[in-house]
Amino acid sequence: MLQLAAGPQLQVLALSGNGLTAVPPAVGNQCTNLIHLDLSRNALTKIDAALVLDRLTALKSLKLVGNPTLQEPPEEVC
Repeated sequence: MLQLAAGPQLQVLALSGNGLTAVPPAVGNQCTNLIHLDLSRNALTKIDAALVLDRLTALKSLKLVGNPTLQEPPEEVC
């Protein structure tokens, strides 16, 4: 389980190249003030629109390139 000590104060989080198949729940639960989130070069299959829209309201940049099995993100996220 991912634990992030900085929590709400964290503004930039780079999780690229970690083989992630899903966005860790801690990202939405603990990192509510993220501005930049890099999830590139993983094995993500889908992105939870509720996580991005409801919890990460300050998010300005979301990197998803290099996730070959990722389904097209919902329009709300783009």
